[in-house]
This record gives sequence, C-alpha cells and structure tokens, in this order.
Amino acid sequence: MPKTQIGVEEYLDLVFDDRPEPDYVDGEVVERGLPTVVHSQVKASLGLLLAPLSKKAFATVMCGLRMQIAPQLFRIVDFAVYLRPRPEGRYATTPAFVAAEIVSEDDRHIEVMGRLEDYRRWGVPHVWLVDPQLKRVYEYSEAGLLQQPSLRIPSSISKSPRKSFSKTFNARSPRALFYFLFHFRELSVAFGAAGAPRAYACLG
Repeated sequence: MPKTQIGVEEYLDLVFDDRPEPDYVDGEVVERGLPTVVHSQVKASLGLLLAPLSKKAFATVMCGLRMQIAPQLFRIVDFAVYLRPRPEGRYATTPAFVAAEIVSEDDRHIEVMGRLEDYRRWGVPHVWLVDPQLKRVYEYSEAGLLQQPSLRIPSSISKSPRKSFSKTFNARSPRALFYFLFHFRELSVAFGAAGAPRAYACLG
C-alpha cells in the first residue's frame, strides 16, 4: 500500500504532541524511534558536557533541531553544534559543525546509516553516533562508520592555551564539571567502564 505524500509546508505545519517530531523524506513523513530512558539520560549528559561551548560565545549547541538538507529532505537531529552565526528561522538551512545521533532501541540500522550519510553529504564535518546499549561511540565519514575511543571537538575552535585534564562526568556534581569545561581547548566524549559518559577537557 503506497504511503501518503504531503508537501513541505504541510509537513512543517504538523504538530506532534505525543511522539517525537518525524523526518520528511521525499514527500513522506518518516517516524523516528521513540526515546528510551537511557536515550534521554545520554542526551541530557551530552547537553551538560557541551553547554560550555555556548558560554564561550563562539558556538551554539542545539537539541532536536530541524534541518533542511535538501528541498524535499528534513531531518531532526538529536544534537547539533553550530559555529557563529547560529541558525535562524523555523529550521536550519546550513550544515552544522557537529551533528550527533543517539541510538534508540527501536531504530533500524539502515535508517540510522541513512541519516548519518545525509549529514555527511550535506557538508557536516563531524558526524557522531552514540550507542548507549553497546556503550560505544562512532564517527561517520566517507569511509563509513568507525568506532572511536572518544568523540572530539577540534581545538581549532578555541584559542585558549592548552593544558590537559580529564574528568569522569558525574550528574550529581555538575558545578565541578562546568568549572573544568568552561576553560577548555578540546572536549571529547566517551563512555566510562560503568557506561557513564566521560568528558575530556583541555583547560586554559
């Protein structure tokens, strides 16, 4: 049975109060995986880890951002990092500096890979995938999906002097975390032995 085709403006006017906002691919509304508790925890953790980028006033961290990748292609990214200027309007029309997806239990592999490839072909230089179930992080490039020990934001976006430091993320002590990340030159995210996100920062 063929799926119902709708126009871009009709898609943009849709309201979804009971489920995640869907993607739009070639005239079809494509549902996204429902976030689990672990998915939400990782998303919140990444938000805390990346928040200092905004405080440094050279980047904007955005969650659940709608991005128009092509005239008939809209994706809702879990996390995006934009260097100045930040996107304006109803949706982003320029590639992010970082696009990150968090795997949900009901995500289909082929659909996740399609989303990552869309980001790469659009021109996003850093495409990340975080898998909470496997406790692994990946970077996607023209070579495909490669598992990494950590996901790093390059030091080129900050000019502060480099001084190495690392600290395990602890949601119960965000004040200390913010102190360490506020003066950073590099930031990377990995999973610790217990599955909690681990932040690596280079302090100024």
